[in-house]
Amino acid sequence: MQFTLEQEPAIRSQARILKLIAFAGTGKTTTLVGYSQARPQARILYLCYNKSVEVAAKQKFPLNVTCKTSHGLAYGAVGTKYKHKLGNLRLTDIARAINSQNWEMVRSVQETLNNYLASADEKIGLFHFPGEKLQNERMRRAADSIVEATRRLWAQMCDVHNTVVSMPLGKPGMPVTLSTLWLREREVPHQCAA
Repeated sequence: MQFTLEQEPAIRSQARILKLIAFAGTGKTTTLVGYSQARPQARILYLCYNKSVEVAAKQKFPLNVTCKTSHGLAYGAVGTKYKHKLGNLRLTDIARAINSQNWEMVRSVQETLNNYLASADEKIGLFHFPGEKLQNERMRRAADSIVEATRRLWAQMCDVHNTVVSMPLGKPGMPVTLSTLWLREREVPHQCAA
């Protein structure tokens, strides 16, 4: 494979952090292929935005590159241990867990929890409450109690002995055998992936 004069320095770089800035279709992926070919002993993880990008990447890169989505990486690290507990959290599950029949509150708790789970934040706060609901005076007054209900729900989810819902909590970290991590900033969907 022939590389351009712009690609060669990136492929040979020994920098600990390397940032490639280029427009779409200008050869970033080809540069990464060259980088991985130049380091056949390196264990490289390419974090992909979605499954279709992952499938395409697996066809392009050599065997020393593992291509995964952020969800696939997380599931592989901790999800398989909790496979029987993972699934979609239904509104009825939330209503039972927070002991409420107020479906507007239950939906708001679900949205607040989803906002929290898509963040890198360690604690649930008012900033996870759906912003568009703050336009409504009644919802604005209820925001603190909805956030508190979301915290109670999350505490129950983290309790491995709770039979309503539960999921893993922790920071498992990256495999120690990994030498390089690639991610494309516009392809990382959540703060928590970074």
